Amino acid sequence: MRFISPKGQRFIALHDDWEILASGQPRTKKPGYTVEFKQGANAHDREVAKKSFHWTGTQMDQSGQPLDPVYDQDKVWVFDSGSIENPELRKQVEDALTSNPEFGREFILIEPEKVAAPYAKYDEHRKVQGRRTIDHAVADITAAYEAVGFDIDAAIAYEHANGGSDDVVAALNALRPAEAPQPELVVA
Repeated sequence: MRFISPKGQRFIALHDDWEILASGQPRTKKPGYTVEFKQGANAHDREVAKKSFHWTGTQMDQSGQPLDPVYDQDKVWVFDSGSIENPELRKQVEDALTSNPEFGREFILIEPEKVAAPYAKYDEHRKVQGRRTIDHAVADITAAYEAVGFDIDAAIAYEHANGGSDDVVAALNALRPAEAPQPELVVA
């Protein structure tokens, strides 16, 4: 889950679980987790932030026109729970954030940006079902590329966003034109 905030901040999502030993010293039984919103917002994050948060104070450019409130990456801060490797801890942190009283005011959860199919019949071509194998899908996608062409990077991004097959991604990478060898420069 990806959360955005209009300011860099930290939230203690899970408190340390500790106990007092017989000697009177505290001991941590289970460490907590502090969520830190960092810079690194993309265009989709900034667009959602512009619509979702109340931005105070209008900044003007040199000609006196109002600036977009989210004109720069450092105006929106992000936390991606995907950076937490432990799935149990990730789930606890996500639950803690969505049940936090500041949720909806100080930070929000955003849906991932939808990636469009590279061409109209792409989903039909990539479908593997019944007797239709991955080889059939790769052959159809290759034929479409050779017939009309499409953006290979967009197709790979679509495959990654929709849990596509590694075989299809490999076939898409194989469609890239080979780079012409650079002539060797000779100093005379």
